[in-house]
Amino acid sequence: LAGHPTCMRWGRATRKVAVAREYAWRCMECKTCEVCSDKGDDAQIMFCDRCDRGWHLYCLSPPLTKVPLGEWICPTCRQLEAHVAHLMDSEDSSRAKLSNGHQKHLEPEEVVEEEEEEERDPFGGVLVGADADTTRTRPNPDDQARFEKSKVDAEVTGAADTGVAAPIKMIRFADFDIDTWYQAPYPEEYSLVPDGRLWICEHCLKYMKSRFMAIRHRTKCKMSHPPGDEIYRDGNVSIFEVDGRKNKIYCQNLCLLAKMFLDHKTLYYDVEPFLFYVVAEMDDQGAHFVGYFSKEKRSPMNYNVSCIMTLPIRQRRGWGNFLIDISYWLSKKEGKHGSPEKPLSDLGLLSYRNYWTLAVFAFLRSAPDRVKLEAHKDKESALTIPKDYNIHFDRAYIQAHLKTYESKGYLKVRPEKLHWTPFLFTR
Repeated sequence: LAGHPTCMRWGRATRKVAVAREYAWRCMECKTCEVCSDKGDDAQIMFCDRCDRGWHLYCLSPPLTKVPLGEWICPTCRQLEAHVAHLMDSEDSSRAKLSNGHQKHLEPEEVVEEEEEEERDPFGGVLVGADADTTRTRPNPDDQARFEKSKVDAEVTGAADTGVAAPIKMIRFADFDIDTWYQAPYPEEYSLVPDGRLWICEHCLKYMKSRFMAIRHRTKCKMSHPPGDEIYRDGNVSIFEVDGRKNKIYCQNLCLLAKMFLDHKTLYYDVEPFLFYVVAEMDDQGAHFVGYFSKEKRSPMNYNVSCIMTLPIRQRRGWGNFLIDISYWLSKKEGKHGSPEKPLSDLGLLSYRNYWTLAVFAFLRSAPDRVKLEAHKDKESALTIPKDYNIHFDRAYIQAHLKTYESKGYLKVRPEKLHWTPFLFTR
């Protein structure tokens, strides 16, 4: 008969299973005594905990009056255990004799001679002559001194990199430490970082916890510019269109970076329905991130900007107006009247007010004295234009304002440098 070890409550006794397979094992109902080979009284037979053989209490030598407590090992297993122990002791004694005999015949002078011979011929004759010369690679005192100094420097550097864990309050972006304004929903393991500083790669926007990880990543990062199509190039300024569906990780990292400087931003991980337009300054090291804006691929309200952000280290240099101007040029190529999503953030409202102030002033600088308002003809306009009105403006003030702005030398969009076609949906 056969039986499952688990059904017989053998548990994880794999050794017991292996021993039982070495002889003609019988089940509990058919098991007989190893001495008398008779089944006899079931109440007087007990089984070995190591091999599961059966033994009558009265057949043992000396006989037992009751079943012993705890684990019981039969005489067969005890005899086998003693034989194995004897063999192991014999093997250990043979090894000891061999070792003692070797030491007995090996004099100290012979040991020194063997070591010297090994130094003279370290490769056992396989390499000879100049190929076997190892003197040039042996460390000298100067090498040892430099090694000890390197260990000390590594300990000091490692201690400096390990700071007190704190919530993110600063990011290291390229060579800049930038204080964050708001908290971003980074993964939980990044909620506390050493000294509150999060390290971000300026090319792929990967975030890391320590300087050591950032240095290792810098040696392996293969990205030198945003992973998209370059749609604008004017000197060292480039704009890349990045598809949120094709480059999901990059766009998610970009949204998390933007959240640390935008209060009302809610888009973090659902980036597939959006296009991202990243502005960068190019040099021999690659593209250096400046700012970006995003827009929906298909906007029912004809919004041309969903989110817009310029890094604090790039602000107050005209990049905000540059990004807004690009968004309207894209809308013009689409043949739509674009508008940013509402409501605008506080900084967004200031940026758009400044942009439209400059745009209106640029029109009024060369406009006739009597300026008229016109409603859009392609759709119903929400603007009600009165029949009798006058628009008064101070041309001298406008010219002075524009002259002051232009003297700052801010970058302007050159439409002829823009090579872009609208995003198309196909079935």
